[in-house]
This record gives sequence, structure tokens and C-alpha cells, in this order.
Amino acid sequence: MKNLLTKICIYLFVLTTGLLTSNAFAQKTASPLINSQITAPKVRLIDADGKAVGIVGLEEAQRRANEDKLDLVLVNPNATPPVCEIVDYDQYMCLLKKRQNETARNTKIVEITEIKFRPSTSEKDYQVKLAKVKSFLKEGNKLKINLRFEGKELAHQEVGMGLIKRLEADLGELAVVEQRPKMEARQLSMLLAPNCLHLNQI
Repeated sequence: MKNLLTKICIYLFVLTTGLLTSNAFAQKTASPLINSQITAPKVRLIDADGKAVGIVGLEEAQRRANEDKLDLVLVNPNATPPVCEIVDYDQYMCLLKKRQNETARNTKIVEITEIKFRPSTSEKDYQVKLAKVKSFLKEGNKLKINLRFEGKELAHQEVGMGLIKRLEADLGELAVVEQRPKMEARQLSMLLAPNCLHLNQI
């Protein structure tokens, strides 16, 4: 059980780091080939104890699985030669599904929220928006700050830049600036991310 759990954890790590192709993912999450469904003449075999046996003929691999009264499961069809493991198929799929569900639950989806300002934003509105920015950052979300210029305001971009710099100073260690303020058409934009080190201390 421990060896099987370890192998599944290694597979999930490889999967989440992108080291398996999309085809391998499809075969893993569907039903991997087992026993007589496997047609490769030779396979790289992992025995029931999780030990690497090496490259053996398919008949030899099936014979070993039969002796252990377990299944021969094709776990990596893209390897050369393909990798097979001697495991209990039902137990393998059950634990694999369980680990995949746990990985999905633990995956944090980082959202990017847009907060809009104007050069003429009043002090009251500024404080309200500042509170919202802090709240979103504490939830672990990224923020895109957009300050839009209208009409003659475009001739006084320094006013907008001053407001952006004030916001950055007011946030202090709560935020990390991932993209410095820059003009995009008629608006000044800045990308903020939560400072994980600071949040862990809150």
C-alpha cells in the first residue's frame, strides 16, 4: 500500500509540473491498459513491492503478475519501452482518483481583480477603494489598478501617477508590484500581487 501510494504521488507530481504529455494524461485519467490489453513486446517492469525489475518480455511480466495474483498495468505508454507495474488495478485506480481529487482541492486559483480610479477620485472614494484593494490582496488575489484619463485630464498625467504612487505607499508590505505603472491607451495601469511573506505573518 505504501509503495503504491508513493508511486501515485510521484505520478501526480510529474503530471502537475507538466512533464507528461496531454496524451499521457488522457490515458492516465481514463482507463490504462491492463493484462491482455497490453501489446508491447517488451516493457520496463516495476514489481509489486515497487522495485524496478528492468526490461523484460511481456510474457514474463504477465507471468509475474499472475504469480502475485495481481494485475499488470500500463502506467506510462509513452516511455521506451513502456512502463508497467504489478498492482491491484482497482486499488490503484481508487487511490489515483483520490489523490487527483485532493490535488484539485488544494490547487489555488489566483484571480485578477480590476480596480478603477480616476485622477479626480475624491478622498472618500479613495479610502473605500483602498479598503477593497487590501481586502482582495488578503484573499490572495492579484489586482490590476487602472487609472483612466478623460478629456483634458490626459494633459496632467502626473496627477494620476501621484495617486498611483500614493496607493503603492499606503499598501506598504501587503502588496508586491508585479508590473510598474505604465500607460495603456488613455489609462495608467499597474499590476499588484499579494506579498505572501507578509500575509503569513498576519
